[in-house]
Amino acid sequence: MSKLQFHLLLVCALFLTGCAGVDEPTQSTVIPINPSPTVSPSQTLTPTPTIPIEKTLPNPTVSSDVTLPALFYILDNKLFEQVGDPPGKEIANLPDADQILAAFRTGNILLVMREQGIQRLKLSDSTTEMIFNFDKPARYGNFISASEGHNVFFITIVDDPQAEFSMACKVGFYDLNLDTITPVITYPNAMRILGSTKDNLGLYLLYTGQSTDFGRIFLVDIKKGEIAQELAFQGELVASLAPDGRLLATLNPSYDPLENTLGIFDLTSLPGTPPRTYKLPKAPSFIPGSFLWSPDSRILYFNLMSGYYWDAPPSGPEPYGLWQLDTESGEMSQPSNGTEAAFYLERISTDGEWLLLRGREEVIWVNAYTGAQKAIGLPGNAFLVGGQ
Repeated sequence: MSKLQFHLLLVCALFLTGCAGVDEPTQSTVIPINPSPTVSPSQTLTPTPTIPIEKTLPNPTVSSDVTLPALFYILDNKLFEQVGDPPGKEIANLPDADQILAAFRTGNILLVMREQGIQRLKLSDSTTEMIFNFDKPARYGNFISASEGHNVFFITIVDDPQAEFSMACKVGFYDLNLDTITPVITYPNAMRILGSTKDNLGLYLLYTGQSTDFGRIFLVDIKKGEIAQELAFQGELVASLAPDGRLLATLNPSYDPLENTLGIFDLTSLPGTPPRTYKLPKAPSFIPGSFLWSPDSRILYFNLMSGYYWDAPPSGPEPYGLWQLDTESGEMSQPSNGTEAAFYLERISTDGEWLLLRGREEVIWVNAYTGAQKAIGLPGNAFLVGGQ
């Protein structure tokens, strides 16, 4: 498979997005952000040596008396809650509608993105309502919660023959207090929501286009519904904003798999301040899929695979397991050893103790502190619900 073909397939799988009808970004408005300590000037750091975990040593299993976080999923238009081993408990019915594109739970509210709009389910009384209709069928999209407060942001991708790459994105938010949807901005290209600023006045959007290389971040003024600032940076394949709305993790662009590095940008110091960079703990290697941040924005979790992402061997890359980077000390270590790299990092519990990883027909809960694991079987067509 050529690099270009791989890029096009990967872009569709990574929830990259794009939108219609806004002029080119301007610099007319800048959202004030309280200054934070900036990341140190660019330097390539070698991870602090760690005690190796032998592959022959199994991970501890989660004790039977430990209560795992609740897992929510949708199957055949029914919402299930599962704590520990299956089966899950059916807790609500969803009206039969079109394809589910994304689902997000926060407190008592479940939001479901459909091709035609956004459906809201109140878990307290199981009432449902289509609270927002799209003007064009959505192709894909996702939800993400605000760094603090009561908003859930969403982005959807729609066809737009007039837009670059014939795709457009629409961005808005759901207000938990008002039970309303508010559109924020549209843009005639692929975008992805990274997250909000600490004060929730701004929203960071990653400009993605049709490539796995990143070069621009747009800071959107949520109240005005316009792009307030454009930030230049360089990254590729994966990007994730910390809960504090300040630190951004990505891979530094490189076509030499022996030189792949992880970069941490301080968005409050862009443009002008280079990232702090770290060599990946094994070479050649790459980070597939996603990052997860701890709730305190200190620890970055990632899976590691052998080789280079667009030139993997026919048998598939070798999984190097789950790793973590302490962004304060620069130390890299393995919280858990095994084949977790074959799983997608879904989310982390609100207390930072549990990581959820998903495979084809099972999920794995991994304790971030002890490495203990619990594998749970799920129907292959179950749609996992994001959120808290």
